[in-house]
Amino acid sequence: MHGRVKVRTTEEQEEAKKKERAAKVQMYRQLSSKIYEKRVSGEYDDEALKLTEKALTPNPEISTLWNYRREIFIEKMKSLDADAVKVALGSELHFLENCLRVNPKCYGVWHHRCWVMENSPSPDWIMEKKLCDQFLKYDERNFHCWDYRRYVAAKANVPADEEFMFTSEKITDNFSNYSAWHYRSKLLPRLHPGDKQEVSEAALAKEYELVQNAFFTDPSDQSSWLYHRWLLGRETCPLTINAVVITRTPAPSLTVTFNRSVGLSDFAHVSTRIGDAPLAEPLWSTSVGKPANDKPASMWVCPLDNLSTDKSVQIELTCDPQCITFTLETESQDAFWLSTAYEICQSYNTVATSTILESELSSCEQLLELEPQNKWCILTTMLLRQSLDPVKHHEDIIKHCSALIAVDPYRRGYYSDLLSKQITESALRNLYGNPTRELDLSNKGLTKLHHAELMVHVTMLNLSNNQLTSVHGVHHLKCLEELMLDHNLIREVQTGIASLLKLRVLSLKNNRILSNSIIALAHNRYKSMRLVVAIGYTVCGVWQCKTSR
Repeated sequence: MHGRVKVRTTEEQEEAKKKERAAKVQMYRQLSSKIYEKRVSGEYDDEALKLTEKALTPNPEISTLWNYRREIFIEKMKSLDADAVKVALGSELHFLENCLRVNPKCYGVWHHRCWVMENSPSPDWIMEKKLCDQFLKYDERNFHCWDYRRYVAAKANVPADEEFMFTSEKITDNFSNYSAWHYRSKLLPRLHPGDKQEVSEAALAKEYELVQNAFFTDPSDQSSWLYHRWLLGRETCPLTINAVVITRTPAPSLTVTFNRSVGLSDFAHVSTRIGDAPLAEPLWSTSVGKPANDKPASMWVCPLDNLSTDKSVQIELTCDPQCITFTLETESQDAFWLSTAYEICQSYNTVATSTILESELSSCEQLLELEPQNKWCILTTMLLRQSLDPVKHHEDIIKHCSALIAVDPYRRGYYSDLLSKQITESALRNLYGNPTRELDLSNKGLTKLHHAELMVHVTMLNLSNNQLTSVHGVHHLKCLEELMLDHNLIREVQTGIASLLKLRVLSLKNNRILSNSIIALAHNRYKSMRLVVAIGYTVCGVWQCKTSR
């Protein structure tokens, strides 16, 4: 009818959009082709700048074009004075701001802006800080902008307390601000360093109060819980030795296990005497036999080529305030020293810190009554109990792990590993409290082998009837003679097992291991080891094989 605008149908609209997109793609391809031709031919002129600007304005994600623009500016600045460079780069900053309005979370734009500021004769860092303020008003969780702000604040020498207050404002506006919490974790140690720890206890108390307000306001938001987890991990444990083993056969060596990973440089705090003389120029290596470097490890091994084979030897190690002394008797092939059961797998807390943790636990318990299905509250409550007294709270920790598996099944594997860790630590305390060389961890539902370095003196380990998929870490058990791994889910055992020189019995019934890998392992490494594998082969002595189903 006359006088009425024709309304297009849905099909007509879709067809029009397809034509419009096709035209844009064609135009963009032609533009890109021309730009790449100019770059290949080494043309760094104003036309190239205009072409790349035209291509980047609607789509600033193409890193190659930003690289080309930097090449153009580098070439042009060779013939420009400082004032001309300032004008050219100032114009580039304006162009970048327009690109950020199109896509404020573009890596290439923020990276290029850093380059422009670094090459500017007189960069205005205060103006850049104001730009960050504007973009963080638009989106307070833009981590690209937060990262650039940290860079700008460092260049502009913005006081740390001023930035700290800025994070407080943003967190107050929106508790769910990962970047603000993260920036806060970087500023806090600078503003409130502790005497013996990274952050002072007074500052930690204030942070706990703030983060409590956050997770009581929105218990399901994980950002505040993650920051709370960071606060809980601020204590630094004093370096101590957990276990020492000296062995004469098959290769004389001294093995030392620490309560945390240490680098080779930390051995400056450890003195060692074998017999009447200090250990001269010890050649420490990691437990897998790699040459020593300063990569941290919790277990270190030193060969003792001159160790007497028929005399008793006294071993003395000092790691202030520890002074360890024990004797390798004449008739013995090895000897060991263990720390007390109380010291095994314990967190280091000062009196003040313990008071704070007790208060945090009380708060989490209150919230847990209101939010019994909240996984973050359950997890944090469990971690607090572990940090305070894992022996006293053992049963509660086990219940928390089971509850986490029920409420958050997608992370079942992680929680199962936490449960395995708690069970193993409890068994290790019993082991160290009643020194024995046999450890039974069968029928525990273990999904991972934890703290193998604390089993360095163990000669028999039973891990049967669990849910282990690997034996990662078993290489720490230097004295192991018997390893029972029946009824697990293991597919591969060659890694780590091969370094166990004393191993004589390895049982692997009802696993998922290929027989070829086990037989190859036995032939390559062991001449007196009895193997029982899942498919029924028994390899022993002179490699006589028979079916044993």
